[in-house]
Amino acid sequence: MAAPTFVSYNSTTSAFTATGATKSTASISWQSGDVVVAVLGAENTNSITLGVPTVSGLTFTMQKQNNPGTASSTCASMVATAVAASSSSGAVSSTATGSNSGTLFWGMGVYVFRGSAGVGNSAEQHTSTKTVSLTPTGADSAIVWGVFDFAGAHTNTATPTATHNEVAINNSNYDVNISDLDDQVSAGAASYGVTSTSAGPFSIVVVEVKAGAGGGASAFDIPQLGMTGVGF
Repeated sequence: MAAPTFVSYNSTTSAFTATGATKSTASISWQSGDVVVAVLGAENTNSITLGVPTVSGLTFTMQKQNNPGTASSTCASMVATAVAASSSSGAVSSTATGSNSGTLFWGMGVYVFRGSAGVGNSAEQHTSTKTVSLTPTGADSAIVWGVFDFAGAHTNTATPTATHNEVAINNSNYDVNISDLDDQVSAGAASYGVTSTSAGPFSIVVVEVKAGAGGGASAFDIPQLGMTGVGF
């Protein structure tokens, strides 16, 4: 199986350390069959609900979301995915709602992967545990995970070792890490998150982007009878 190809990553303006009810990325491009992954997080879940991302030409499906608008002692978080039906481009947006939607820090990062068989498994957790386990549907998937540390003001390091550490923010409001592993060679369970001296709690979301579907050998790859000496 061929691992998906990382195409691009874009964050909303000011990454994750700005307020505002609606946030958008710069314009991104995708081709038919691409998998687009959006990771969202806010410094708190108190009276804020992060909206499922939108952009003309893609329909995002929420995979995991922390109970928004309720508990005040964890970070809001979400991972959502879309599979492109055709090639296009546009700025991905999300609108937060709730009485604190315009006053809390929050943001969104958006990935594009190519050559994938689609979206696989996902997982989440919102406790003092720094990682969450995910068992992919198969080997050679790409894995994307986001970690939002409610305690803030700590240096958190992605684990396992990432292909790209797209966001590593150390902020007094909350800490943000968004990372990807572009080829998880194991089909077994693995833990994704951060190493840190922080006590959290940590809101973690992780999703699998499946490896390519692959295919059987072509006629040119299969020895013909005449080439093997059979019948001669």
